[in-house]
Parts: sequence; structure tokens; C-alpha cells
Amino acid sequence: MKNKIVLSAILVAVIAVGAALYYKNLKKEEALKQEGQTKEEVAEEKKKVRLVLLDGVTDVNFIVDFATDKGIFSDNGLEVEVILAEKQPDQILMAGEADVSVGTFISTLGAYLSEAEPRLLATPINGFDSVFVSRLSKENVKDIKRAAVGRFGSGGHFNVDSALRSFGLDVDRDVELVAISGEGPRLQALAKGEVDFISLRSEQALQNIEGGENFAVYYPEEITKEIDYIRDIITSPKALTEKPEELKAFIISFYQAFEYLSKNPQEARDYIASRYAFSAEEAGKFYGRFEKAREGVSFIPDPSKWSNVIERVKKLVEPTNPDKDINGLIYDVFAKEAVAAGN
Repeated sequence: MKNKIVLSAILVAVIAVGAALYYKNLKKEEALKQEGQTKEEVAEEKKKVRLVLLDGVTDVNFIVDFATDKGIFSDNGLEVEVILAEKQPDQILMAGEADVSVGTFISTLGAYLSEAEPRLLATPINGFDSVFVSRLSKENVKDIKRAAVGRFGSGGHFNVDSALRSFGLDVDRDVELVAISGEGPRLQALAKGEVDFISLRSEQALQNIEGGENFAVYYPEEITKEIDYIRDIITSPKALTEKPEELKAFIISFYQAFEYLSKNPQEARDYIASRYAFSAEEAGKFYGRFEKAREGVSFIPDPSKWSNVIERVKKLVEPTNPDKDINGLIYDVFAKEAVAAGN
């Protein structure tokens, strides 16, 4: 009888322990399941932003590519969908097909002083990817009679005008400006002698045209300080309302990549050579232009430096609302946070 009682007690204890373990494992499985759901939900809710860029190896694309490949966007909880533009990036942005664009301040200002409502988030760098090309030798630069721009009122138009004036030409009297959309058609027009002077996003394009090695190439920083081809990061009021955290993460990521590249020149040159199949010399030259393009530029928009540019834009673009308050263009909160965090 006594043995039966002991066995019964042991059996009860075993059952109790088993029940406890089962309950514990059940709770653990539920916790793991809940944790898995949470991770999935977090993944689904990861911040996403649509960025529109022009295709090619450009100053802007270089920084964006590095921030992506280095994991800087990801580290800030951001997923960036890059849209390569077939038309002007600012037009795609204002049509609601993208959330953020990196373009030129000149184009943004011209649009703002007309009917558009872009919002300027940051002004990171002077554009350094473009070059000017002439079919005439540098000794005969004063003989330029016809020049092509991609679009009247664009940043490219502004810079071609500035470059020609820096040569001592009277653009209003001596040079005819024509609009030819697309680098390929402009380059063909130059090769055929239909125009004397154009701008390109990269001198690499000259490798694709017969006789390109004989053209005279000018870099913006070599011509004149008056060429102020400031890149800007812009958004729309709609995106600013709907995706403020995403835009903030983008600006912070961009600034972090920007600073890292400046502080790590050898790694930056190695990256350029590997990413874009550049020779060491080409990579060094590209990085040197990147460093020079940073000089005198404030990441935080600074309207106190814009007076001359504004007057030039008014003259070239002839906007419909030239007296519009410039302060309405600027939203510099994220840029200030990015710079403060980086200091």
C-alpha cells in the first residue's frame, strides 16, 4: 500500500513537471511567434523613399551609390528606390512620381519663381560632373557662334551662358543658343559642326564619338568662379507631409556619406575605381573634383549667398512670379539636424 502511494506521488510529480514544461514551451513558442510577427511587421514598415536621378556616373550618383553600397541608408533604417529619369528629375518629383530629387539649385529656383512649389532641403555640393566641350581649339574660343543647351532655363543653360561669358563673349549679341535635348543629339550636332559648344555630364561620352579626342574640353572649376552650379536636394510639400521621417533619414544618410568620403580619400578613390571601372588616374581626378566642389558650399541652405544667382535666374528664365518670397522655398530642419549630429 505504501509503495502504491509513493508511486502515485511520483506519477503526479512527473505529470506536474511535464505540464509545467509543456506550458513553458508553449509560452516560448508563442513568444517566438509573436517576435517573428514583430520582425515581419518591422520589415514591412521599413522607411522607404523614392529618389529620382539622371542616369550615368555623376557627382550626385557617386554619393548615392556609396551610401547604398556602404550600408549607410540601411543603417538609418531607410530603403531607397532609385528612379532613373527619362525627363527632368524635378518634373518627375513635382508630378508625385518620386519623393526626393537631387538636381540643381538654378532649376529649382526657376521653377519656384514660377508656378511650382518645390521645397529645398539641402545644398550639398557644387556640381562637378559636367564638362564643356568645343569643336574649336582653345586658341579660337572667341570664334564660337552657336552653342547648345539641353533645356532653356535649366542649370545647364545657366552654366553654358556663364562659361561663354567667361571667354569674353557677348552671349546676347554674338552667340546663338539652341536647345537640343539629350547628350547624344548634342554631341552629334557638335561633331557635324552644327554647333560649336555644348555641355556634357561626363567627358567619357567623348569616347563614343569619332574625333572626340580632338575636341577642347573645359572643366567648370577651371573657367570661372562665377559658375555656381549648386546641387540641391529637394522634395514636394506632399512628400514632406506624408514622409517626413523618410526624408530626414535620407538627408542624414546623404550627409554621413558625404563626410565619410571626404575623410577617407584613399577608400573613396578605390571605391570609384572599382564601382565605375575607372583607372587609378581617372579615379583620382574624379575624387579631386569632388573635393574641390565642396569648397565654399554650405550643406544647410544659405540664402544670404544667393543674390547674384537669383538675379541671373530672373534674367535667363524670366519667371512668372519673380518677387516670390524666397524663404518659402527653404525647409532646412533636416539639414541642420544632420550637420549638428555630425559635429
